[in-house]
Amino acid sequence: MNYRNLKVIHAYHFISEAIIVYLLLLPVVFHHYMQVDYWIFIFLVLGLALTYTIISKYSTGHLWYFLSVPVVIAVFLMVGYPLGLSITFTGLITWRYIAIRSEMYLQRENMYLILTLVLTVLGLLFLRDLVFLFIFVFQLINILVGFILSNIVSNSRSERRYINRKIWPRFIIFFTFITIFIYLFSDVLQFVSIKIWQAISGILFFFATLLSRLVPDADYENLIDWNKYRIEEMGLGEEGEPGPSIWGYVATYSITYILITAFIILGGIYLIVRQFRTRVKFREENDQLSESYELVPTNSKLVFPFERIRKLFIGKPTNPVRQLVFEFERTAVKYKKGRKPFETVEDWLDRIGLSSNLLAYQKVRYGEMDVNESEMNQLKQELRNMIDYLKE
Repeated sequence: MNYRNLKVIHAYHFISEAIIVYLLLLPVVFHHYMQVDYWIFIFLVLGLALTYTIISKYSTGHLWYFLSVPVVIAVFLMVGYPLGLSITFTGLITWRYIAIRSEMYLQRENMYLILTLVLTVLGLLFLRDLVFLFIFVFQLINILVGFILSNIVSNSRSERRYINRKIWPRFIIFFTFITIFIYLFSDVLQFVSIKIWQAISGILFFFATLLSRLVPDADYENLIDWNKYRIEEMGLGEEGEPGPSIWGYVATYSITYILITAFIILGGIYLIVRQFRTRVKFREENDQLSESYELVPTNSKLVFPFERIRKLFIGKPTNPVRQLVFEFERTAVKYKKGRKPFETVEDWLDRIGLSSNLLAYQKVRYGEMDVNESEMNQLKQELRNMIDYLKE
């Protein structure tokens, strides 16, 4: 079995949630973000993740996290954040780490990516700052690197050498390409965001016109002057400062602002509720291990964010025997007989009513032995019989 390191899992989940908290508070942060760089917040979160991980190694209580709150608030104040935001950020991210640390089974990567993508798009549309794209890329890197590290940290030295040779070069090339692409085509991306917002603004203006007809006595003197919102005003200012915010034009139009805000809030609530209704809850009652690990079978289909990226970096098992069992597990999922992340192969087969012990697979998986052609054919026949059983 392969074990995922819980400390790594907690760290990259914490970083992901801290970034989402920051993006969610952007309507407030916007009034200060020209003085405080986005990357300062990210570096602070990375430092906190490292600090909290060290604390969790030597302490199982929450006292040290609460004692760190005044220090963290002071650091936020030192880098330029106002007192209110410093207290808000510190309270939220400290609470989230304590909550994350109390869980043994976490699979929120897909939810994090969806929320970050939605908030990134909204940031591009309303604040028109391409830094949002780099924040999204950083979030993607954080989740992928954290996921990979949590799986390989307890592997043998030979397996780590294989990963260093195969996975990390692909990883670096892939994200270097993305970064260069965003940099080279930043003007094109900005132009596309302008066109998207113009389409949205046209729709909003259409509904505003309908409202004016339904409520002719309403005061529409402060309605958005769309003629002021020209393309040339949407570019970046001197020295990379963001152009005028669209909120400056829509703030006086309360109905539109309320509708947009309600849509964002309801969408976020829907995604969160959907995630918590579908994810598997697992708690380990008695944790007696000195080093905490989460059990995840290597040959199972890992819940990895973005399936194509998973195939690029991890892919299927290379051994033919393990590939056969891997495909059988995928087939079993279609019949709602899938293997749970904490189950061994033997426990899984017993639960779904199959008596086969897959000797050829166990020789390869656990004994690291080779199998002959006869054993391979026998395994194929066993798997075919089990698939027929699942179809009944």
